[in-house]
Amino acid sequence: MARVLHIVQSLEAGGAERVVVEYALAHDRSRISRGLLVVKGGPLEESLKAAGVPVHILERGRRYNVAAGLRLARLIRRRRYEIVHNHNFTALAVGVPAAVLGGARCVVRTEHNVVFSHHWVRKLVSRIAALREDAQIGVSRAVTASHRANGRIPAGRFVTVWNGIDDARLRTTADRDSIRAE
Repeated sequence: MARVLHIVQSLEAGGAERVVVEYALAHDRSRISRGLLVVKGGPLEESLKAAGVPVHILERGRRYNVAAGLRLARLIRRRRYEIVHNHNFTALAVGVPAAVLGGARCVVRTEHNVVFSHHWVRKLVSRIAALREDAQIGVSRAVTASHRANGRIPAGRFVTVWNGIDDARLRTTADRDSIRAE
């Protein structure tokens, strides 16, 4: 059984956070054991806990914290997470070094936003992280193009995979004609 740890900034009700929750809830439990690590909790935490998804909160302060990174590496090693899936910059900045130190065999990055900060430190951290990552994903053509253009990732390694949705939530048993009349 594969053991996957998703890392995301928070569990506030944002787009990336909602997608990460959907990923964690949709994993085939007969094949994948999953967990979620966040820097800050939020309202989406309850649905994960109700479904039995372990949620770990990394107390790290406002900036990168070496002690927090080492705690994360110990968590990865202790829980035997094989795959670390980082979502956006904050997650990769703490997740990639911890995954390497914790012995994860696969590191994945998903970018959910276009590049909004052109700061050289973010670009350098992103490029260094790419040396250890096994896959880099953008959730739209615009996101992928933005990260390629900013030089945060080698162009040939960044692919686009659109977010999926659970279409069962959109289905209704109501009569179409009555809805249209309403």
